[in-house]
Amino acid sequence: MRITRRILLAGAAPFGLGAAPARPPALAPGPPLALGALFPLSGEAALLGDEGFRGLALAVEALNAAGGLGRRPVALKRSDARDPSIAASAANTLIQKEKVAAIFGTGATPMALSASAASALADIPYFELTATGAAVTGRRLPGIFRSCPQADALGALAVSALADVLAPLWHRPAASIRVAVLASGDEHGQAVSAAQVAACKSRRLALVQTLAYPSGTVDFMPLIRALKLARIEVVLHTGFSNDIVLFYRGMAEAHWQPGMVIGSGPSYPMADTRSAVGPALDGTLIADFPPYAIDPHAAPGVAAVESAYQRRYGAQPRSGASLAAYVGAGFFFAAIAKAGGTDRVKLRAAVLASNVANQTTANGWGADFDASGQNLRARPVLAQWQNGRAVTVAPIEFAVALTEPRLHALPAPASPPRKEDP
Repeated sequence: MRITRRILLAGAAPFGLGAAPARPPALAPGPPLALGALFPLSGEAALLGDEGFRGLALAVEALNAAGGLGRRPVALKRSDARDPSIAASAANTLIQKEKVAAIFGTGATPMALSASAASALADIPYFELTATGAAVTGRRLPGIFRSCPQADALGALAVSALADVLAPLWHRPAASIRVAVLASGDEHGQAVSAAQVAACKSRRLALVQTLAYPSGTVDFMPLIRALKLARIEVVLHTGFSNDIVLFYRGMAEAHWQPGMVIGSGPSYPMADTRSAVGPALDGTLIADFPPYAIDPHAAPGVAAVESAYQRRYGAQPRSGASLAAYVGAGFFFAAIAKAGGTDRVKLRAAVLASNVANQTTANGWGADFDASGQNLRARPVLAQWQNGRAVTVAPIEFAVALTEPRLHALPAPASPPRKEDP
């Protein structure tokens, strides 16, 4: 803990990181320190991008209320990253015109790759808060860091949920449960599904089908018929919000569903997805970032972040993506404070020296970055839709509810209208 406290400024306390007994090297007084906020704010990833941005904005508000970085307030310069080419252009604009000292983003791996590459060319630090693709830190560029887990961790957790949570609830050997992996064909979907396939093989589970579909697919009925014909009992699905809506709608139309769907990725816990699908989503398990419904003993400060979100945006948080961005930003603010600025060499040393214990932040994550810039103490959790809210069910130290063993029943098919008696 001594190392942890040494890297933190007094203003980092709102992030659940503790307070420093002595002020680290302060940035010189002057105008606000400009930091870039690059998220998809339009297009199909807009809701996810905006939720991540909201968490970062809340973190900046908390930081400024506690005194800023050194004696300077932080000013966010927001830009849209709706596709990879625009993300690179937007990053360059933030660097050249807005004179940002660092960029935070983005929530979507293709955009993160483009924006971080542009940042690296300009020798500007890039901090990824919510995109999970392995390549973001896999390139091992010295100024790129990520606070959230990688996609393969989500895939591995989904398989663990099947074997270690669901099988005992069903009173069955895990190897007897018929499993299918279903994923979108984008990089995120394929990264998660590859991890799921590998984990199923490692644990000798009955992986009956591995199905992929192109991004933008609108007809899920052929996939559903294949799952039904194969007598699949658990579907491990990775997809975006529209995929999820169409998948559940198709299951209702086919009058079929498996015993459980375990969804991975950022769209499954989104409140907007639940609104679109309706009660049929209840019972679905989710392998993703910790949601706000988490044991506060393992995530101290989560209630305060949720209250701040409600005050700022007049609504409940849409998913744990904002919480992940809030906590991750706190790690990087602390490193900037220790480095006395954003000099690449000093900042890299400060980030790699981070040592924040697990279960001491508002979503339970700690901080310990490897040489690639990846945080090794960010872990996904297992959540479940119950009564319209995503609640943590595992691991036990984070759980606020017991796991329900099955999906909620599909709505009964509408009866055909009765013919009038002649």
